[in-house]
Amino acid sequence: MPKGRFPEVEVVRSTKESVVIPKHDKIFVVHGIPRIIKTNNGSPFIASVRYVETLGTKLEFSTPLWRQSNAEAERFIQVLGAGGVENSKHTTTTLEAGTGSFLATLYRSSPHCATGVPPAEI
Repeated sequence: MPKGRFPEVEVVRSTKESVVIPKHDKIFVVHGIPRIIKTNNGSPFIASVRYVETLGTKLEFSTPLWRQSNAEAERFIQVLGAGGVENSKHTTTTLEAGTGSFLATLYRSSPHCATGVPPAEI
């Protein structure tokens, strides 16, 4: 099964279920409900396990304390940081604007080394 690597970023100031689930819903409305979500054992996903399972989505967790199992996500976080997006001094408004701008102009428009085409074209 081909994988699309089209990251979505939502800014949250809390990992409470009441904050995270609406962010999931927003992404699912745009892209549809995924069959599988691969995640680390982070609290936003632990808190919403029942919710995601009611949608028929299977959660696959990375192996705790084994960084390689979550390497793709970790690499993307590094890319965001290099783009100046990951910075606790940002306000929510500037962080959202910076993230959206970075994803639209750099990440999604640049050809991916594995596919040779930008993620926006997959």
